[in-house]
Amino acid sequence: MNEVKSIEKPILEIIFFEDEQEIAENIFDHLKLPNVLPNYYDDDKQLDQVIINNKTRKVYFIDLNLGFKKKVLGIDIIKKIRNVDITSLIIVYSAYEDYKEQCYDLGANFFFLKETSTYEDDILIIRNIIMRELQHINIILGQ
Repeated sequence: MNEVKSIEKPILEIIFFEDEQEIAENIFDHLKLPNVLPNYYDDDKQLDQVIINNKTRKVYFIDLNLGFKKKVLGIDIIKKIRNVDITSLIIVYSAYEDYKEQCYDLGANFFFLKETSTYEDDILIIRNIIMRELQHINIILGQ
């Protein structure tokens, strides 16, 4: 499942922790982002390497329910990321709202419910957040 699509000079990396790659690909396709590199992971085995690699800014999309099929919980992934990386965006999605406050307390920037009537609205909001991040990076890089 670890698939990397090659993009020339990515300035932002999208990292999906999702056990159903089709869902991650659907989200990424709806985002329609320029100059962005997506990566897909179905567990946390490479998480430490991903976090340590600081060559690009990152946006993490974490399926909170990842642990149902693996022995890794989305909550644990948020904790690991925030222990090392406080600047990247963390976007959590779940079929359940039960852990929403806990995710925010751990440092998630956005939480949305999968397959709800607001899904398209959430994707638009997330796209706007990421576009602002891209604008900020371009300002820093002087582009």
